[in-house]
Amino acid sequence: MHQHGIGEWQMQSHKCRSYCSAENCLNQAYARKLCVKHGGKRSCRFEGCQANARHAGYCCRHGPQVSKRRCQTEGCTKFAHARGLCVRHGGGRRPQYDPNEAMSASEINLDEMLMSLDAPSSLTDVVMSQDESCAVEFTAEEATALAYFLSPNPTVTGN
Repeated sequence: MHQHGIGEWQMQSHKCRSYCSAENCLNQAYARKLCVKHGGKRSCRFEGCQANARHAGYCCRHGPQVSKRRCQTEGCTKFAHARGLCVRHGGGRRPQYDPNEAMSASEINLDEMLMSLDAPSSLTDVVMSQDESCAVEFTAEEATALAYFLSPNPTVTGN
């Protein structure tokens, strides 16, 4: 503990800040070498209010009331987030991906996908189609990945 009764971590993070010049006060000084309690921040202009001034010389109770915008969709009473709309009506964050590119497993044409693969440099496995009239060649890594995705209960094995 240091002379002002604060810990080492506070000394490091507040080492450039001065203390209130009022007698026996250990608070951080804000303006005119005074803390909030001793006049380092302005008080609310409203008569009789001693709260700290926030905006235009008034505290949050007596200052201008900022009304939040409502969703522009007819009949909706929710608050607008972005583009004048609530989250439900499109005011939320935009997706980072193209949802039109996502495909379900039933939409994937496996034959088409396999035919689009580049010719491997080292052919180690050959997989026959169901009618055995066509053979498709894979590298060991491609064959392992394909077996994993086609198996009914895939398990991950370490190398």
